[in-house]
Amino acid sequence: PLTIMEKIRAVIVLCLAVVVLGLFSSLFIDRSSPAPVYLSSIMGASAEEYFSEAIHLWPKDFDPSQEEALLAIVVPHHVPASPMIAHAFLQLSHQSVERVVLFGPNHTEAGGCKVITSEEFKREWFAANELVCVDEAVLESEQAVYTLRPFISHYLESATVVPLLLSNYLSYEEVEELSSTISQQLADADVLVGSVDFSHYLPLDEATKMDEETLALIQENKHDELLTFDQDHLDSPESIVLIQKILEMHDTSLVVQAHENFVSQQSDTTQPSTSYFELLWYELEE
Repeated sequence: PLTIMEKIRAVIVLCLAVVVLGLFSSLFIDRSSPAPVYLSSIMGASAEEYFSEAIHLWPKDFDPSQEEALLAIVVPHHVPASPMIAHAFLQLSHQSVERVVLFGPNHTEAGGCKVITSEEFKREWFAANELVCVDEAVLESEQAVYTLRPFISHYLESATVVPLLLSNYLSYEEVEELSSTISQQLADADVLVGSVDFSHYLPLDEATKMDEETLALIQENKHDELLTFDQDHLDSPESIVLIQKILEMHDTSLVVQAHENFVSQQSDTTQPSTSYFELLWYELEE
């Protein structure tokens, strides 16, 4: 049998071995923060359920640790990407935002004009502009608007929304005209929000290729080419070009915060897909 001193030595050796093993293991264990979540973990849920999950994932008291002011964002309006929407509006919630100028597609091309807005902003911003008309029913039924409203209300409680639904038939010259008009109305506490889904209905590998092409044109400010794209690439190139035209008066940095696809979590990646980007334009300090 072991003596008392031998037992003590054995315990000491065992303790040292545990400490050394712990130090050695720490070199190989990833202790970084969990990866950000941008897609929902639930499928076939209601819009309310997607919204509830998203704001739980990105609570308002979460600190995004950003220093520069955000001037514009682009987010999806497809509800399975609700966590991505929540993340972007969380970034905005840490700065003063009085108005959200919301650009998105008029999916059905409903209404009698190329740009649809509310009565208030037709009167205040576009009184003399024949491109713009009022159709509250179209605004209420448009996914690009109604998907984002709960997130704006939650994260930017006091912000007013200026809705602008854009036809896919807007010319580059008409986008430039709108840019000039809107720029004259903007204040420091206004932000631009594009409600845009990217490649539609293609298998994942094809959609990824389309997204690469689209992002390249956005990063290179090739507006003429971007406006020729259809839903194989994105549903509202007009929204992105208009945002970028308005931002030309600022020194900005574009950050591609996230890029996901609806079918990336599915077992069959050949099924029709929808892809999403979270794009953030920060104002650079002088």
